Amino acid sequence: MRAHVAVLLLVLWAEGASAGIVCPKKDGLIPGPAVPTSKIAKQIYIAIAKGLYPKTWHKYPRIFVIDEGARWGVGQEPPVPPVKAFKNAEGETMETVNVVMGGGALEMEIAKCDGAVEMHFSR
Repeated sequence: MRAHVAVLLLVLWAEGASAGIVCPKKDGLIPGPAVPTSKIAKQIYIAIAKGLYPKTWHKYPRIFVIDEGARWGVGQEPPVPPVKAFKNAEGETMETVNVVMGGGALEMEIAKCDGAVEMHFSR
């Protein structure tokens, strides 16, 4: 088991090194980055969201990941309704306007170097 974890951490470290992320070395700890890619950040988000909200985490189907330098910003967005064209009373072509109000989706900031997670609900 320990060998598998060590190999995984070595792979993650190598990915982070190739991505140009520099993390401070702390005595007694494995060198970072612990979360070098957006794919890993997304997987962490999904695991935590499913664990905290197993019945409703999928309410917002689109998961986004934003590179914020030393952190990943990860969250969910509601589906975007399609834009529809129609003719008004004067025969002009118009398009619908979609407005999304409110929040409530889980959002996280995940530190690339040590994997620390901060969570809040979107506004």
